[in-house]
Amino acid sequence: MLGLFQTDSGLHLTCHQCRTRHRVRNSQTLKTRTRARCKQCRTPFVVVAAEAEQPASLASQVGDDPLETAAREDGPDTNVSAQTRRFGFAGNGGSLFGISLVNIFLTLVTCGIYMFWAKVRVRRYLFSQTEFAGDRFAYHGTGSELFRGFLKASLVFGIPYACLAMGPELLGMEVWMQVTARLMAGGLFVAFIPVATVGARRYRLTRTSWRGIRCSFVGSAWQYVKLYLTGATLNVITLGVYYPFFDARRQTFLVSHSCVGNQSFRFDGKGTGLAKDFCLAVLLTPVALGLNWFWYSAKRQRYYWERTSLAEGRFTFTGTGGEVCRLKVGNFFLLVFTLGFAWPWTSTRNARFVLDHLTFTGSADLDTLTQSLQSASPTGEGLDGFLDTGFELG
Repeated sequence: MLGLFQTDSGLHLTCHQCRTRHRVRNSQTLKTRTRARCKQCRTPFVVVAAEAEQPASLASQVGDDPLETAAREDGPDTNVSAQTRRFGFAGNGGSLFGISLVNIFLTLVTCGIYMFWAKVRVRRYLFSQTEFAGDRFAYHGTGSELFRGFLKASLVFGIPYACLAMGPELLGMEVWMQVTARLMAGGLFVAFIPVATVGARRYRLTRTSWRGIRCSFVGSAWQYVKLYLTGATLNVITLGVYYPFFDARRQTFLVSHSCVGNQSFRFDGKGTGLAKDFCLAVLLTPVALGLNWFWYSAKRQRYYWERTSLAEGRFTFTGTGGEVCRLKVGNFFLLVFTLGFAWPWTSTRNARFVLDHLTFTGSADLDTLTQSLQSASPTGEGLDGFLDTGFELG
């Protein structure tokens, strides 16, 4: 939603996504809360007449677009508060589908080896279509890095795990030895989940940049292993009651050790902020057939984003449970009815939903960010793929 500002030549407004300036035609007859779209990027918004006394209908006049596109502004937006910066996503399912078709073909031809390069191509596209404060992100990872990381992860984790899980049975050992070995394999699997999470986060952040400034992660894998195993144990002992606190502690560690340039993110959320909602979601699950978790998911995202800050700014997320439900249910049917071929469209729908509801507000001067690059090994990324922990940047 954008407000209007008056000049000698009439009323003007500026699109918050692409910064294109528009002149309002027939401003004397303009109704407040008229719906319109940016001529440049087609972003929908609502025109709010600053001097309107009474709200009018939300529906705009059919075929009567009140906007005319003026020159694109290169300078700061004087209409929208300089303290609010928005995210945006310009990608579309068709473009990603073309990339996916090539990826599938080359992966089949190479017997699966190209999957690492395929993953990089998808990430580069998604990152390049993600915009913040007028500039887009970039992903600098390579397929060869992911491939080498996978090989290292296979040596570090895959071989020991396979030996413990299948070795005793193949060697014909006694049953109690087979059970013990499988328990040890399960313990190894659980222990490597936090290692993979930290390694993947470190690698992906160091391969991500905005305005040419790389991100980084400075957390210790061993610290996260202790946090994770302690929280998982308490979660089992309390039959899941401890989960919101465990989840908040993980979020605190991962966010507070993440940086962009020389600035660190901060997270001040606590488990108490979600404990009641989590318990209520568990109790309502049989009645609501699990659909109530969409509302908890939206609440969790709002809570976590609102307690995440960078420098003097803080994030805000406005997605609701109903919106999340429609998005996820719609994606589910798209994937089912297209036998999975709609994945590019569901991926772009997910990205656009999150970014359209995300803003950054505060007096932080982003021009003061400077580079503070830290190197990272792709082994953690390989472990993450091996264990399928589901971690994704953004």
